[in-house]
Amino acid sequence: MQIFRVMGEMTTVLPALRYRMPEDSDKTSLGRVFEDTVARFPDNTMLIFEGRQWTYREFSAEVNQFVRVLASKGVARGHTVALFMENRPE
Repeated sequence: MQIFRVMGEMTTVLPALRYRMPEDSDKTSLGRVFEDTVARFPDNTMLIFEGRQWTYREFSAEVNQFVRVLASKGVARGHTVALFMENRPE
C-alpha cells in the first residue's frame, strides 16, 4: 500500500524540513556543494532510474534549465517554492 511506502520515506524527509536557507555570508550551501561535485566528477554517474543514467554534468544541465525557468518567473534566493510532482528525475 502507498501509505506504508510514504510513511517509510518520512524518516528521510523530516531532516529536510529543518533545513534553513544559508545566509549571504555563509560560504557553503547545498547548491555550492553540488556545483563543486559536478566540477570534480562531471562524467561520473550521479543517478540511475528505471534503466536511465545521468552523469553529474547531465543532471546539472537539467537542474540549471529548471533554475532558469524559475528565475524567469521571478523566483530568487530566499523564496519558498513548493513542488507537487511525482518522485521522478525528469
